[in-house]
Amino acid sequence: MKMLHNIHQTGPKMIQKYWIIIMLFVLSLTGCARLDAIDYTPKLSPEAFLQQQPSVHIAMGSLDFMLCQPSSSVFVFLVAFFTIFTGYKILSRADGQWSRQWWGVGLLLTGVGALLAGVSYQAMGYEIKCNGREFCTFTSWWEIFYMLLSALGMAAFVIAAAYSNAQGLARKTIIYCAALGAISYSAMLLWGAFTANQLLVSFEFMAVFSTMVVLFLIALHGSGFAKNKDAMNLTSLKAWLIFVAVFLGYILYLTLQISAALWKTGVWFTENDVLHLGMIYWVFYVGRNVANVVQDAGNVGKPDLAS
Repeated sequence: MKMLHNIHQTGPKMIQKYWIIIMLFVLSLTGCARLDAIDYTPKLSPEAFLQQQPSVHIAMGSLDFMLCQPSSSVFVFLVAFFTIFTGYKILSRADGQWSRQWWGVGLLLTGVGALLAGVSYQAMGYEIKCNGREFCTFTSWWEIFYMLLSALGMAAFVIAAAYSNAQGLARKTIIYCAALGAISYSAMLLWGAFTANQLLVSFEFMAVFSTMVVLFLIALHGSGFAKNKDAMNLTSLKAWLIFVAVFLGYILYLTLQISAALWKTGVWFTENDVLHLGMIYWVFYVGRNVANVVQDAGNVGKPDLAS
């Protein structure tokens, strides 16, 4: 109960207080080499890695590296900075509403995670996972950090929904479940990194965790709208349905192998580009619509941001 009280009293300020500790702990793990033991299946040489995607050799003085997927890098960094900016804007006009504060925190975490993902999945993928190796590694600590932040971001969205759609014991239960879910996923992710378990450190495994969270949010806001016929739940429900539509577009594009077909013609536009462009629209919708109507259920008081 004391931990929940602290969350309630300090809100995003507590995230800021412990974030440095969390990052220092995670950074201390980068010395572990087990993650490097996970290769692509089948094995992928650095030369083959470059053949699968567009790349540009950058040589400027002491800078000498391969920039991979230039257009995709632009898209992912755009969605990252836009998400961070939107999260900051929501926090700056939260007006004492805990639900808005946690929406802002969720977007900030998601945005920073997307920034890290763009470095390893796109722009610097060759340098991080292939350069100087016989075979490219499947993932990197940049991607592990991205998935950790994404899990925390999803937990923040659930906490936001707890404040907007529940009170009393129900609210506490949802908050505890959100924290437990994020901790459980993070533990499995780190275990996968230490034991070289490809499934646990994969994007697909993270997608399973995120799917469960999103389905819960759809059910919560859907039942809230069915009961109250209010704009807040309707707008939030639309936001998560848009989120689902974006990922369904990603899955369809990936399943049909459109990326490979286009690349054979010299056109680079992947399922990740579909995902990132869709996420830009989702963040825009959240910032323009959800942030304007979401509010706390009942009177939980204004957070003491100075504490």
